[in-house]
Amino acid sequence: LFWQRDFPKPMTSLVNLARAESGRVASAAVRALSRISHPEVRSLALDLMSNGKREADGILLLKSNRQRGDFVAIENLLAARGEDEFEYHSVGTSILDVLDHASVPPSESKGTLLTLYENDPCSHCRENVVSKLHASGNVPKSMAEECRYDAVPEIAAFFWFDVRTLVEISGTT
Repeated sequence: LFWQRDFPKPMTSLVNLARAESGRVASAAVRALSRISHPEVRSLALDLMSNGKREADGILLLKSNRQRGDFVAIENLLAARGEDEFEYHSVGTSILDVLDHASVPPSESKGTLLTLYENDPCSHCRENVVSKLHASGNVPKSMAEECRYDAVPEIAAFFWFDVRTLVEISGTT
């Protein structure tokens, strides 16, 4: 409930619950805290991102506590991921949520989005990634060409019917 509306009590109890090792209660507390802008929430976000186990929760807490340069840390976190597709999806979902609710300059999020595009197998997440890159004009030509033939029609539609992109890819005028 409190990931869609503000928590009516002091956040101290939520911070304590969010620090629990894992589980549904900790995740619910993180979702509620993600709506709160506060230095203690930001500190918790950075702690969770660096502990190696709950990076997705830490990233989600940046939703209301993001600062310039956070996406450099997120990009470094993604670079250390390895090949576990579930981990990319979990972290990617949090990243996309932050980007949906916080004003992040496209230049700051571009590298992170490109990494998600290459590694997150979820077609819904990839569609969101492509949408954000396309809206900011940050789609590399090779990716645009690949997306034209994507199995997900919504992804292909970003480029198949966009005459400007087709001209840029083909090099014709």
